[in-house]
Parts: sequence; structure tokens; C-alpha cells
Amino acid sequence: VGLSPSHFLRLFRGRFGKTPGQYQLGVKMDWARAALEEGVAPLGELARRLGYADLSAFSKVFFRVFKVRPSGLRRSARRG
Repeated sequence: VGLSPSHFLRLFRGRFGKTPGQYQLGVKMDWARAALEEGVAPLGELARRLGYADLSAFSKVFFRVFKVRPSGLRRSARRG
């Protein structure tokens, strides 16, 4: 795009209020939350689709973002 990395970061943060990494994590976690609520795939498969090495790593990040475990969200979504 013809910008230095620091200038791009400054413009991105000004536009979206977060770094590109934070933005990407938010998109991934929103997708994961929707997939869990729909119950479309096993937790391990969702973790792999999002690029996590294992379910534990995915669960830690998911909990940090939403303050609920992925399995807990899936259970509550099943109850309606």
C-alpha cells in the first residue's frame, strides 16, 4: 500500500481503534462464538480451523475474550 509499517499501524489504529492483530483476533473470536452457538463442529475442529495448536490454547484465548469457556457457551446455546 506504499506506507511504512509504523504509518500503516497509526492509520489502522485511528480507523478501527485497535491494532491489526487485535482486530484479527476479534474477527476470529466472533466467528468462533457464532459457530459454537450453532453447534456446527466439535471444539477441537474449531480450534484447528482458527489456527490454534490445540483446544487448550483456543479455550484460554476464548475465555480471555468472552469470560466464558467455549464448552459453557455451547451448553447454554443448546438449552436455548
